[in-house]
Amino acid sequence: MCVKYEVELTEESVDFILSLPVKMQAKIQRSIQLLKEFGYNLPEPHSKKIRGGTGKELYELRVKLGRNICRLFYFYWKDKIYVITSGYMKKTDKINKREILKAVKIMKFVKEEKMAKIKTINSEKLLIDQMRDNNFRIEYERYEREFAIAKQIIKLRKKRNLTQKQLAELSGTSQPAIARLESGEYKNFSISFLKKIGKALGVIPEINFIELKKSI
Repeated sequence: MCVKYEVELTEESVDFILSLPVKMQAKIQRSIQLLKEFGYNLPEPHSKKIRGGTGKELYELRVKLGRNICRLFYFYWKDKIYVITSGYMKKTDKINKREILKAVKIMKFVKEEKMAKIKTINSEKLLIDQMRDNNFRIEYERYEREFAIAKQIIKLRKKRNLTQKQLAELSGTSQPAIARLESGEYKNFSISFLKKIGKALGVIPEINFIELKKSI
């Protein structure tokens, strides 16, 4: 993976992430890897800018697992560094204003470099710590294939300056279908569907069989 950005997490966000089920933690880390690679080019449904109000400098990193949706607030700090301030599990479509205000407060502390109050941990250090848990490692590796496909599609689409809607039109499908494919959540795509996407992007999908990794 070509890492272009660094991601720091506040203690608030780390405590929140570690309080979640292992499967969600693993998927969050996969999403953070996408943020590190694509930065401001990370598309929906992974990332969405908060519109208007005091949170206009914030983005949401969205992580969906089944019916559960995790929202992590983050912002661009400096020197190609993103900071994840905090997070919450979203139960409705309404924006939680209290969570936004909390994220804005943390963001201001970080930007003013009041690090005595706000300490951060690098995402790679957190990942190393999490990988010591065998259950987490199994889940993290399980998501590798799904996110590899999502990452390739995003890369190819961006390289050809196509929006999700334009790619959908070229491949004869819908924009939501492209968004699901790029989400790392879409498991039911067929070989013929991937061939259509590949043709629209000027590539041919390649399928390999690999040995299953045995759990220790």
